[in-house]
Amino acid sequence: FSPVFARSLVAYKVVAVLYDDGGNRRLFSIFDGVTEYRLGIPMTNHSNGFFVYEDPLHAVKARVPPTSALKDCKRALLRVLASGKGYRRGRALAFPHLTPVAVLEEVDPLERSFAAAFA
Repeated sequence: FSPVFARSLVAYKVVAVLYDDGGNRRLFSIFDGVTEYRLGIPMTNHSNGFFVYEDPLHAVKARVPPTSALKDCKRALLRVLASGKGYRRGRALAFPHLTPVAVLEEVDPLERSFAAAFA
């Protein structure tokens, strides 16, 4: 892992989309199914950090582990601001601080051209 530092890096993250009983869209971690992302709300994760990508297409094409809690849910691509002392792991970056700033697109992961929908 290569160490990296950012004060406010524009990056991208794919999350799961769920709707509550009132029809409100909610955004969750695909991996754990518990971490909720809210636009404009800063988040902190000092254990492993939040995994993000500098290129939106890399975020969309990132492998989702088969054991992920929400792997079959509709997905959204977020633009986020990442910061702090993190590390690079392949194309992914992990940072302890993250603020979701925009939902760029929603797509069903079973769509044949999932990655193409974000291009």
